[in-house]
Amino acid sequence: MRWVLAILILLPFASAAFAQRLCDQARNSTAVGTINLVERVPAVAGQRVYLCGYMLARTGAGTDLEFELVSGTGLNCSQNAVTILGPMTLPANTVVVNRIPYAAGEKTEIGHALCLRTFGTGQLTSVFYWAQF
Repeated sequence: MRWVLAILILLPFASAAFAQRLCDQARNSTAVGTINLVERVPAVAGQRVYLCGYMLARTGAGTDLEFELVSGTGLNCSQNAVTILGPMTLPANTVVVNRIPYAAGEKTEIGHALCLRTFGTGQLTSVFYWAQF
């Protein structure tokens, strides 16, 4: 009986765990060489983009390739730009995977898009995972 009473007392404090949101969206893309900001996740008014992870595959020869993720407004995050992640250097023939199932990682400002910028040479294939709310 005491266990039941203890569970009933503690149950309201456990409810916050159920508020987590699943990362339910993904997008892949390929970038070659240096590119300025390119929108990967469009902005939605009144919502944030929660970055849940990524897979980055750097192939080909050439100098190291750097990438960074930026949030912002306007065409390709050209206004109010804020760095979310980076810069990160990827040598040739490198794969990086970082993913979590729930929206608990980096996030944009409200109403911002998520954009990618690369520096260097070679090809970068990426998959980004996110939730938006």
